[in-house]
Amino acid sequence: MKKIISVILVIIMLLPGSLFHSAVIALVLVLMWRGRLKEYLRPIWRYAYRMLVGVLAVLTLMLMPRPFALPTDRVRTVYLDENYNRISPPFHHWLVNILLPEETLCAMGLMVPLSPWRNMLQIKEGLLKNYDVELKNLQLHKLVTIYHSLAMRLESPLSGAYAQSSNVVGETPTRTAYIIKPKHYDADKSYPVVFFAHGFLGNFRMYPAMLDGIDDKIVVVFGTKDRSGFYNRSDINALFTHYIPMLEADGYKIDSDELSLLGLSNGGSAVDVAYAGYGNRFKNLVYISTDVNNFHRIKAKVMVIGGGYDTCAASMKSGIRRLKANGQKSSHLFLDDATHLMSAIENDKMIEFLQAEL
Repeated sequence: MKKIISVILVIIMLLPGSLFHSAVIALVLVLMWRGRLKEYLRPIWRYAYRMLVGVLAVLTLMLMPRPFALPTDRVRTVYLDENYNRISPPFHHWLVNILLPEETLCAMGLMVPLSPWRNMLQIKEGLLKNYDVELKNLQLHKLVTIYHSLAMRLESPLSGAYAQSSNVVGETPTRTAYIIKPKHYDADKSYPVVFFAHGFLGNFRMYPAMLDGIDDKIVVVFGTKDRSGFYNRSDINALFTHYIPMLEADGYKIDSDELSLLGLSNGGSAVDVAYAGYGNRFKNLVYISTDVNNFHRIKAKVMVIGGGYDTCAASMKSGIRRLKANGQKSSHLFLDDATHLMSAIENDKMIEFLQAEL
């Protein structure tokens, strides 16, 4: 039975999931096979086993999802109540993050479309086709391994998507946001701010992992109350009335002439709202893998990022043409062989583009 359990644990550990879970499982395996390991390590047993257990235990603690940020962290999760007041994450939210880290859930979710239950998923057929394209190209692992950019820096903020899920089941409503500090932060310098609006399924930890390559600006990944990714005027207004004051209260100096808004998938609704009513308050508005619905000229620069296999490809191509025809200041990154998942799969190209254009 011990061997069967060990094989199962090794398989789980090798799945492209959370490094925290892998460290925990490795520690469990070492403890399970203490006697056998003693035979292998007998010449140096006195120190080797203790050292191995100690290293794994420390690694587990360092990778553990935590409800607070360390001074060295660039990424932190902020919990807010309905009135945007800062609150502490509830204990059970932290516990859920430990028992089922978001990366592990993501890795498990990627297995479902390969199962007999594929057709029962409430996902648009076009998105499943995008999934199949990336599966064929052997690129799906990037949806999980992109998290490791945080783990390798020993940063482990709580998941914003889990907090949104708690709102759905009727808990006291909370909002979550990720704040990414500039890489070489200078407290005396005023910084541009990049706001990012998430897509369907919630405010994942994947997003700050995707965006931390924007290292010379403050990045705020802000969420909706639920996991829909549909934003309204009050959400955009809150950027000016609550989020920027919150950053300033934390000691950041904000360059109010250098504000950008990025919207991914359903989060393109945030860009639509900003385009219609706040076009003169942003320097850049960026549609990412989403329909482009506005074309009139505004002060902000408008960018389109997308792929030819995306379900939104026709709308993005049309949007690029119409923006240019209207004389709107714009630019685009369009990869013919990319899918709706390009922000993660082609992350390096997207970040390079944003660094140059924002």
